[in-house]
Amino acid sequence: MIQTLTTEARNALSITPTRTPIETVERAFDPAASLREWNVLIVAYGDSHRALRTAWRERIEESPAGFGTIVVGSTVGDHRSVDPVSRTGYDVTATVRSPADLAELGTTISLYLDDWTAGSTLVCFHSLEDLLASVGTETAFQFLHVLTRRLSGADAVSQFSLDPAAVDEATVRTLEPIFDTVTEEHNEESPSITPDTAFDVLRAPRRRYALHYLHEHTGWVTITELSEWVARHEPDADAERVEVSLHHSHLPKLEDAGLVSLVETRVSGRSAIEALVPYLELVSEHDLPE
Repeated sequence: MIQTLTTEARNALSITPTRTPIETVERAFDPAASLREWNVLIVAYGDSHRALRTAWRERIEESPAGFGTIVVGSTVGDHRSVDPVSRTGYDVTATVRSPADLAELGTTISLYLDDWTAGSTLVCFHSLEDLLASVGTETAFQFLHVLTRRLSGADAVSQFSLDPAAVDEATVRTLEPIFDTVTEEHNEESPSITPDTAFDVLRAPRRRYALHYLHEHTGWVTITELSEWVARHEPDADAERVEVSLHHSHLPKLEDAGLVSLVETRVSGRSAIEALVPYLELVSEHDLPE
């Protein structure tokens, strides 16, 4: 089974130091899963079809039901364009010559989705920093907004990779709400939370409730959804008042501490919450009813 399916998240963003396209595929699959019932499409910038096929054979070995590669803006080797609809089965290739031609890229991805009617489909997009460098943040956001909905409509699972070192923090936070789930990895250890910070953020029960919920629920949630959950656990709490205090006071404080990401009316927990898990488990025994 695809790992992203286990979290009921169709479109996943992996914010991690640079990986190869094949490593992006490996991240999406459970090592014990069989690929024989899956179609796999790799979208890669500046690569070659031959290199992708070779890397697949060396690292994955097992053949999926269908295997496709879309190379964007490649200057290496095989530049031939192939209409994927004209071929079926294993090893279908297509080339999008201009990285700025998002209409052609979107159409080409759709052709694969339409052609692969049997089995499930995984689309791995490597990588978003190349897309951003080609068209800018605003255009990339619009393209990804449409693409992820197209993928969901086709019941495909997708894995997008983004190297945080290649873009600024504001760009990362702008893109995150597009996806159903976001995971972050870093070469260095996650930033530590000082005891003073831990005591400061945990002394308010409402912040403890919020952190507990965001730790248990991966990906983005609306502040309204979070507020309703918190209100159910606070005696005599009003959900609307809880939402106001979370939005304007508690969540900005947690964002400043590096524990959550806050974009307009949506919020998600960040990896730094893990440092507070022992404290959350302790206070949850007293705060949260059975």
